[in-house]
Amino acid sequence: MEFDLAVGETKELVVDLSVKAPCKIRVRVTRDGKPVPGVEVVLEVVQGENSVGQQSLGVTGDDGVVAGSSAGGGRVSFTARSAGQLVMGRSAGVAELTAGALFESEVAVRTGDLVIQFPVTLKIPDSGYFMVILTNSVDLRNSHQTIQVATAHSPLRMGKGVWKDLRNELGEVAMGEYDIAVNAQSHSDDMNQVQLIQPFLSKIKIEAGQTTLVEIK
Repeated sequence: MEFDLAVGETKELVVDLSVKAPCKIRVRVTRDGKPVPGVEVVLEVVQGENSVGQQSLGVTGDDGVVAGSSAGGGRVSFTARSAGQLVMGRSAGVAELTAGALFESEVAVRTGDLVIQFPVTLKIPDSGYFMVILTNSVDLRNSHQTIQVATAHSPLRMGKGVWKDLRNELGEVAMGEYDIAVNAQSHSDDMNQVQLIQPFLSKIKIEAGQTTLVEIK
């Protein structure tokens, strides 16, 4: 904004900040109409069919609710994620946030559990990791989900999960059909990596309330 001001002149300038005011947000996560506590809710900024930014609103309380705020004027959706950062569900459609207003939404989740079982012949390395990639062609904004679980001594360890057993419970994931890819590697101090298994590719179906066991041959 530019304006001219002469010597000795006084002008009144009014700046309307309401269009920049944050929008208050309240999201409730439910399963069969009941609140789901302990779930992270992520706000995704949407342009077209693509997610172009994310903001964590926090973790739901005992009432299944999380509250936060974000800049008004954006088109957004909300995603519920498990402790392992797998998508449990999304809000219905895309909404536009109004500056200075209160926006409320609900994420209804229907999930199953995903378990990876390695063969008894596999020796878990002192330093290494396995990686799981889930691909869902239906969810265009989250077509790929990657989970990496490392051993306790691996410098590549991220998150709370530790690879110490042949059976690994990855937690809840939204029901649906997925392509799954699994790989496992060990690595030395100089980060030379050795494949522990042949790359595993398969198709799986996650059903609500059920456990899907993926056995690596």
